[in-house]
Amino acid sequence: MEKKIFILILAALLIVPATNFASGDRGEHNKKIGHEMVKMDHGDMKDMDSVGMSTDGKMYLLGTHEVDGVKGMAHMNDVRKQMAEHGMKQTHHIMIAFEDVANGDAVEIGSVAVKIEDPDENISEAIKLVGMDGHYGADVILDKKGMYHFKFGTKLVDGKKRMFHHHFENE
Repeated sequence: MEKKIFILILAALLIVPATNFASGDRGEHNKKIGHEMVKMDHGDMKDMDSVGMSTDGKMYLLGTHEVDGVKGMAHMNDVRKQMAEHGMKQTHHIMIAFEDVANGDAVEIGSVAVKIEDPDENISEAIKLVGMDGHYGADVILDKKGMYHFKFGTKLVDGKKRMFHHHFENE
Protein backbone atom coordinates (compact mmCIF):
# COMPACT_ATOMS: atom_id res chain seq x y z
CA MET A 1 0.00 0.00 0.00
CA GLU A 2 2.85 2.41 0.86
CA LYS A 3 4.41 1.74 -2.53
CA LYS A 4 1.16 2.63 -4.34
CA ILE A 5 0.79 5.86 -2.39
CA PHE A 6 4.42 6.75 -3.12
CA ILE A 7 3.92 6.07 -6.83
CA LEU A 8 0.83 8.30 -6.92
CA ILE A 9 2.64 11.11 -5.12
CA LEU A 10 5.71 10.76 -7.36
CA ALA A 11 3.51 10.71 -10.47
CA ALA A 12 1.70 13.85 -9.30
CA LEU A 13 5.02 15.64 -8.74
CA LEU A 14 6.24 14.64 -12.18
CA ILE A 15 3.00 15.76 -13.80
CA VAL A 16 3.19 19.38 -12.67
CA PRO A 17 5.98 20.35 -15.12
CA ALA A 18 4.21 18.49 -17.93
CA THR A 19 0.89 20.14 -17.13
CA ASN A 20 2.50 23.59 -17.10
CA PHE A 21 4.20 22.79 -20.42
CA ALA A 22 0.96 21.61 -22.01
CA SER A 23 -1.16 24.50 -20.79
CA GLY A 24 0.91 27.37 -22.21
CA ASP A 25 -0.02 30.36 -20.05
CA ARG A 26 -2.21 30.19 -16.93
CA GLY A 27 -5.11 32.22 -18.37
CA GLU A 28 -7.72 31.02 -20.83
CA HIS A 29 -5.72 27.84 -21.64
CA ASN A 30 -6.55 26.20 -18.29
CA LYS A 31 -9.67 24.83 -20.02
CA LYS A 32 -7.82 23.79 -23.18
CA ILE A 33 -4.88 21.67 -24.18
CA GLY A 34 -2.53 24.51 -25.01
CA HIS A 35 -0.37 23.84 -28.06
CA GLU A 36 0.89 27.38 -28.54
CA MET A 37 4.22 26.83 -26.76
CA VAL A 38 4.85 23.65 -28.74
CA LYS A 39 3.82 25.21 -32.07
CA MET A 40 6.13 28.14 -31.46
CA ASP A 41 9.12 25.82 -31.01
CA HIS A 42 8.28 22.80 -33.13
CA GLY A 43 5.53 23.53 -35.63
CA ASP A 44 2.32 21.55 -35.92
CA MET A 45 2.39 18.53 -33.60
CA LYS A 46 0.29 16.31 -35.86
CA ASP A 47 3.39 15.79 -37.99
CA MET A 48 5.65 14.98 -35.04
CA ASP A 49 6.90 11.69 -33.72
CA SER A 50 9.01 11.70 -30.55
CA VAL A 51 10.82 14.87 -29.60
CA GLY A 52 13.05 14.95 -26.52
CA MET A 53 12.34 17.87 -24.24
CA SER A 54 14.59 18.85 -21.37
CA THR A 55 13.06 18.27 -17.92
CA ASP A 56 14.41 16.37 -14.90
CA GLY A 57 14.46 13.27 -17.11
CA LYS A 58 13.33 13.69 -20.70
CA MET A 59 9.85 14.57 -21.86
CA TYR A 60 8.77 13.03 -25.14
CA LEU A 61 5.90 14.48 -27.13
CA LEU A 62 4.13 11.56 -28.74
CA GLY A 63 1.94 13.78 -30.89
CA THR A 64 -1.72 14.52 -31.41
CA HIS A 65 -4.36 12.20 -32.81
CA GLU A 66 -7.97 13.23 -33.53
CA VAL A 67 -10.84 10.73 -33.38
CA ASP A 68 -14.57 11.57 -33.72
CA GLY A 69 -14.26 15.21 -32.68
CA VAL A 70 -11.81 14.65 -29.81
CA LYS A 71 -8.10 15.43 -29.99
CA GLY A 72 -5.75 13.35 -27.83
CA MET A 73 -2.30 14.77 -27.07
CA ALA A 74 0.08 12.22 -25.56
CA HIS A 75 3.45 12.72 -23.96
CA MET A 76 5.74 10.83 -21.66
CA ASN A 77 8.38 11.55 -19.03
CA ASP A 78 11.46 9.40 -18.43
CA VAL A 79 11.24 8.59 -14.70
CA ARG A 80 13.62 5.63 -14.48
CA LYS A 81 16.14 7.45 -12.27
CA GLN A 82 13.54 8.56 -9.73
CA MET A 83 11.86 5.15 -9.68
CA ALA A 84 15.16 3.25 -9.37
CA GLU A 85 16.04 5.36 -6.32
CA HIS A 86 12.99 3.81 -4.66
CA GLY A 87 13.53 0.26 -5.92
CA MET A 88 10.84 0.42 -8.61
CA LYS A 89 11.09 -0.87 -12.18
CA GLN A 90 8.89 1.69 -13.97
CA THR A 91 10.83 3.67 -16.57
CA HIS A 92 8.30 6.16 -17.98
CA HIS A 93 5.18 8.07 -16.99
CA ILE A 94 2.82 8.15 -19.96
CA MET A 95 0.00 10.66 -20.11
CA ILE A 96 -2.71 11.78 -22.49
CA ALA A 97 -5.00 14.81 -22.42
CA PHE A 98 -8.16 15.28 -24.50
CA GLU A 99 -9.76 18.32 -26.13
CA ASP A 100 -13.19 18.72 -27.71
CA VAL A 101 -12.34 19.90 -31.23
CA ALA A 102 -15.64 21.81 -31.62
CA ASN A 103 -15.20 24.14 -28.63
CA GLY A 104 -11.59 23.65 -27.49
CA ASP A 105 -12.58 22.58 -23.97
CA ALA A 106 -10.62 19.93 -22.12
CA VAL A 107 -12.37 16.57 -21.79
CA GLU A 108 -11.59 15.40 -18.28
CA ILE A 109 -14.41 12.97 -17.51
CA GLY A 110 -14.29 9.36 -18.62
CA SER A 111 -12.17 6.26 -18.47
CA VAL A 112 -8.92 5.56 -20.30
CA ALA A 113 -6.70 2.50 -20.58
CA VAL A 114 -3.64 1.79 -22.71
CA LYS A 115 -2.28 -1.37 -24.28
CA ILE A 116 1.40 -1.25 -25.09
CA GLU A 117 3.00 -3.19 -27.93
CA ASP A 118 6.72 -3.58 -27.31
CA PRO A 119 9.48 -3.90 -29.94
CA ASP A 120 9.06 -7.72 -29.89
CA GLU A 121 5.35 -7.24 -30.79
CA ASN A 122 4.16 -8.43 -27.35
CA ILE A 123 0.99 -6.61 -26.30
CA SER A 124 0.40 -5.81 -22.64
CA GLU A 125 -2.82 -6.23 -20.74
CA ALA A 126 -4.84 -3.02 -20.54
CA ILE A 127 -3.33 -0.56 -18.08
CA LYS A 128 -5.88 1.79 -16.50
CA LEU A 129 -4.82 5.43 -16.57
CA VAL A 130 -5.68 7.63 -13.62
CA GLY A 131 -7.24 11.07 -14.10
CA MET A 132 -4.77 13.73 -12.89
CA ASP A 133 -5.13 17.50 -13.18
CA GLY A 134 -6.48 17.65 -16.74
CA HIS A 135 -4.99 14.47 -18.16
CA TYR A 136 -4.81 10.71 -17.60
CA GLY A 137 -1.54 8.96 -16.71
CA ALA A 138 0.25 5.83 -15.54
CA ASP A 139 3.78 4.65 -14.83
CA VAL A 140 4.94 1.94 -17.24
CA ILE A 141 8.01 -0.14 -18.03
CA LEU A 142 9.63 0.47 -21.42
CA ASP A 143 12.92 -1.34 -20.97
CA LYS A 144 13.62 -2.59 -24.51
CA LYS A 145 15.20 -0.69 -27.37
CA GLY A 146 12.99 -0.16 -30.42
CA MET A 147 9.48 0.94 -31.40
CA TYR A 148 6.61 0.95 -28.90
CA HIS A 149 2.97 1.42 -29.91
CA PHE A 150 0.40 2.80 -27.47
CA LYS A 151 -3.28 2.18 -28.09
CA PHE A 152 -5.38 4.29 -25.77
CA GLY A 153 -8.94 3.03 -25.47
CA THR A 154 -11.37 5.61 -24.10
CA LYS A 155 -14.95 6.03 -23.08
CA LEU A 156 -15.21 9.73 -22.40
CA VAL A 157 -18.07 11.82 -21.05
CA ASP A 158 -20.12 11.57 -24.28
CA GLY A 159 -20.22 7.75 -23.95
CA LYS A 160 -18.47 7.10 -27.29
CA LYS A 161 -15.62 4.61 -27.40
CA ARG A 162 -12.52 5.89 -29.18
CA MET A 163 -9.06 4.49 -29.88
CA PHE A 164 -6.02 6.79 -30.03
CA HIS A 165 -2.74 5.44 -31.41
CA HIS A 166 0.69 6.88 -30.63
CA HIS A 167 4.19 5.48 -30.89
CA PHE A 168 7.67 5.98 -29.46
CA GLU A 169 11.15 4.83 -30.49
CA ASN A 170 13.14 3.89 -27.39
CA GLU A 171 16.84 4.27 -28.14
